[in-house]
Amino acid sequence: VSTIVPSTGDVVFSVPIQSFEFEKAMMQEHFNNEHFLESSVYPKSKFKATILNLDEIDFTKNGEYQAEIQGQMTIKDKTNTLKEWGTITVEDQSLTVSAVFDLVLADYGITFADSEMVATKIGKSVEITVIAEYNSK
Repeated sequence: VSTIVPSTGDVVFSVPIQSFEFEKAMMQEHFNNEHFLESSVYPKSKFKATILNLDEIDFTKNGEYQAEIQGQMTIKDKTNTLKEWGTITVEDQSLTVSAVFDLVLADYGITFADSEMVATKIGKSVEITVIAEYNSK
């Protein structure tokens, strides 16, 4: 679920943890289990932000605009401030918003045993890509 309010620049993404997709099924299974994101206990992630350079984006004119966003990312009841760049594409009566977030897992209470096997197989951060499409019809 996602909303954007062009007049204020408010943006909200709420994403079910189990909807995250991975290259391998085993990665997805591990991601959702009790040692990582515990999707049965914490079923959603949420990002609530504001577009900082709203005056540079014309939601009434077709084009691609760079948007600087700042807000609060919440995963596993841990909230951190993020500031990132994204792209807003305006095409006729639709908007597409895309952004890439690099998240440090420990910032959200996701930690691992310091065994060599785990350390070599799991990165300390993950890249999250968000693409949201909106139609005003």
